[in-house]
Amino acid sequence: MSKEKILLVVLLVVCFSAGYIYANSELERRITHLEEENNNLKLELEKLKNYSKISTSYEVYFSPNGGAADRIVYWIDRANKTIYVAIYSFTHDKIGDALVRARERGIDVKVIFEEEQISKYSEYWKIKISEVQVANDTNPYYMHNKFAIIDGYIVLTGSFNWSTSADEKNNENLIIIFDKDLASKYTQEFWRIWNQSKK
Repeated sequence: MSKEKILLVVLLVVCFSAGYIYANSELERRITHLEEENNNLKLELEKLKNYSKISTSYEVYFSPNGGAADRIVYWIDRANKTIYVAIYSFTHDKIGDALVRARERGIDVKVIFEEEQISKYSEYWKIKISEVQVANDTNPYYMHNKFAIIDGYIVLTGSFNWSTSADEKNNENLIIIFDKDLASKYTQEFWRIWNQSKK
């Protein structure tokens, strides 16, 4: 082999080696950069998790004419999976209509009523006909709750009965709390009463 050919081969090997070293170095640099980004994202995720544990969002409404009923309808209309309700007095047509709409779009809707409050004005009849699952409390005294749990995350509670009087005349309060742990506790209480109620 001539000196020129040997030189050419050596040159090609050197160039190839240099290119390989550069490509390998660039790859290592990119891997290091991605690892740093991944670690930063993990830190941000951990911060968000810790924040979610201590941060609870809420909304508060006061009657009369404070928008409580409209807000209940708003959240019912945005339910994705479940709506569980335990309510003492329930005569508000718009809220009843919202539960019917929820049932029609496939939401699991269950409502516990205080039996003594079921009259001809009660929403009990309308939602039962619409195949919303209903139950009558069997406590010999009163089932005086006024709460709902939506999608295992949103809790609606307070003194506010689901009635026009509560919305337009009485001094009442409604608080809407966005908290999974709190919703779990309310859901447990809902099922305790539901399982003891007449279907």
